[in-house]
Amino acid sequence: MTAAAKVYTIASSAPFADTLARGLIKQAGDGPLALADTVIYLPTRRAQRVFGDAFARALGGAALLPQFRALGDVDEDDLPFEAEALDLPPAVAPLRRTLLLATLVRRWHRASHRDEMGFAQAAALADGLAQVMDEVETQGARLSDLDGVVPGALAEHWEAVRGLLRILDTEWPKILEAEACIAPADRRNRALRALAARVRAKPPRGPIIAA
Repeated sequence: MTAAAKVYTIASSAPFADTLARGLIKQAGDGPLALADTVIYLPTRRAQRVFGDAFARALGGAALLPQFRALGDVDEDDLPFEAEALDLPPAVAPLRRTLLLATLVRRWHRASHRDEMGFAQAAALADGLAQVMDEVETQGARLSDLDGVVPGALAEHWEAVRGLLRILDTEWPKILEAEACIAPADRRNRALRALAARVRAKPPRGPIIAA
């Protein structure tokens, strides 16, 4: 049985990393190994560096640091546990995704505008679409859900891109299936769910903190 979760807050006026470091060090006591079993999950690699520096300043180099693990931006390659432990399809490569999306964009433009779009322009649009798709996927939503959140003032403009989103919503999953890949954000979501299940089944020895 796992221990109940506890939620703590830090005032917005306080330096977050330094305040958390001082608080955890105080809880851990004076033992030089007391923090070594603590796992701190952070949003990005940059946060890992910031928190590592904060603990090093507070400890003065006299103790082992906690384990910092980034849950990461969707373009993070490394996972917070062994990749071979996951039974997941690979994420589509960034360049391959851009090329595939650019092809879809050009097909949509040809059908809706009756002319050709240059590949460079289509590739630029594809990069922007990939970011939107990553965000939608990360939030567990679908592109079709955007229909209900567009302000009325943008309705006319929205109609111009609705067709493209419909194509993406219906055709992109088929393309990924043919590529035997999944979206990067989808893979990350699945990996995080697998991590949560693993932690529940076999909790680590020390505290787990999501900061």
